[in-house]
Amino acid sequence: MAGLVPPTTAAAAATATALPVPPKKTEDEKVDYLNLPCPIPYEEIHREAFMSLKPELFEGMRFDFTKGLNQKFSLSHSVSMGPMEIPAQSAETIKIPTANYEFGANFIDPKLMLFGRILTDGRLNARVKCDLSDNLTLKANAQLTNEPHMSHGMVNFDYKGRDFRTQFQLGNGALFGASYIQSVSSHLSLGGEVFWAGQHRKSGIGYAARYNTDKMVATGQIASTGMVALSYVQKVSEKVSLASDFTYNYMSRDVISSLGYDYILRQCRLRGKIDSNGCVAAFLEERLNMGVNFILSAEIDHRKKDYKFGFGQHPLSNQPNRGHFSVRGENGCELLPSGDTGTDFNGVGNERDCCFLGHVGSKTSCGDGVVTGGPLAWGLCFNKEMSPSQDYCDDYFKLTYPCAPGAQYYGRGALPIFWNYNYGKIGDALKIDLLHHPEYVEQNATIAFQTAIWKWMNPVKKSQPSPHDVFVGNWKPTKNDTLSKRVPGFGTTMNILYGDSICGKGDIDPMNNIISHYLYYLDLMGLSRDEAGTHETLSCAEQIPFNPTYVAPAAAS
Repeated sequence: MAGLVPPTTAAAAATATALPVPPKKTEDEKVDYLNLPCPIPYEEIHREAFMSLKPELFEGMRFDFTKGLNQKFSLSHSVSMGPMEIPAQSAETIKIPTANYEFGANFIDPKLMLFGRILTDGRLNARVKCDLSDNLTLKANAQLTNEPHMSHGMVNFDYKGRDFRTQFQLGNGALFGASYIQSVSSHLSLGGEVFWAGQHRKSGIGYAARYNTDKMVATGQIASTGMVALSYVQKVSEKVSLASDFTYNYMSRDVISSLGYDYILRQCRLRGKIDSNGCVAAFLEERLNMGVNFILSAEIDHRKKDYKFGFGQHPLSNQPNRGHFSVRGENGCELLPSGDTGTDFNGVGNERDCCFLGHVGSKTSCGDGVVTGGPLAWGLCFNKEMSPSQDYCDDYFKLTYPCAPGAQYYGRGALPIFWNYNYGKIGDALKIDLLHHPEYVEQNATIAFQTAIWKWMNPVKKSQPSPHDVFVGNWKPTKNDTLSKRVPGFGTTMNILYGDSICGKGDIDPMNNIISHYLYYLDLMGLSRDEAGTHETLSCAEQIPFNPTYVAPAAAS
């Protein structure tokens, strides 16, 4: 599993400090080549550019409806009406009116995902994703039609290492393929692929590179088939990203380049592009109200003198048991509970779930402004601190929680815990020897959530409230709390968990990032943002921290 993007040393200490401790001197941060991030799959190397430049455009009308039957099983219905293009000898585009209905069944479990679709024209589509182990995933897809030569199937084995991924593909028509991608630094990944299509007597080899930071993603790919593909995505702001790509086919001498944008505003996402073939397109997704998404699609092809326009709606029914949460990151490096966490977290209330998940998402996210789904959709991606600058061993607690030989107590878990005394204290409560085995928190998803929920349910000090008590209304502020501008709400939960690393400093980006994750989960659960309360309750910008970081007095001269 990959590493958690590290906070600064002071922020990391303040985030998990159960008792104030003196700050420690740290060495200059260096790249740990034995602890590099998990790269994305080779086949998805251009995904950020594709999300902006190649949205799912359609023509006509589309209506999708999903009904959840229980926590894991749901049914879907899709109705579409619009023209369909048919092959023609001339350059003129010929379209005929069509109408289709699609019925689907979905089963989603942390270890297994099954998707099935059947259409009125007789086509049957199926997809399977099964986690055979923590590192090995099986993916399969198939399409069956009335015409045997149009049916196909493919099986993909995806192995996820600590800092690499490898895939092996098998398909009908004697199709074989293999790929490998390796992180060579915290930002750069290199990979290659080989394939053999026996039915068509074709083979090939390809190479790819991907460089990404929190502001940009650049990719390049070249294959022996004569194909060259380049893409670049730049994060302009938290809401705006620009994308471009270039594709060249040496065999056919075809060249095409595209420019596009991705703009996120409140409940709306707008994507658009223009390419060198004279095609202009835009795609709009907007949440109208709780559980209803509206979609607009438009495309104008100046070369073919053709246009496409489509609109649709996607209502979601109320899901059963929504008080219970189960969240998966959008990439392969996920962190999921595999069983009972030992704490009754069901029924606390949807907004309470959103509060907890907002903190978890912000502290385990690997997303930035150019990733699929936006930067807030990538919580539960990383489960540990990447390239820690120290081992977080404090000798002040050597009598109660002495550091184990060779153990490192850097941030781990769904709500990262730091320092030996926190590992020891939480381990005692959970009856797990985390002091001698801190690695359990990153290796076992259940323990990762047990530590997070313990941290959520328990106060830093006995005289103070827990984040849970603050949010559910069990805490009544004292006069001193009122003078310190600490009031019940999300802002005070940040005060307890992070202290003066983000609170009492005005509207700084780290604080606003955590708030944005909370609002994201409110949207995801179909709750109004009014549930978040006023700015005073939502923010801790003006609050005095419960536990200020200890600063040693200057030595007398």
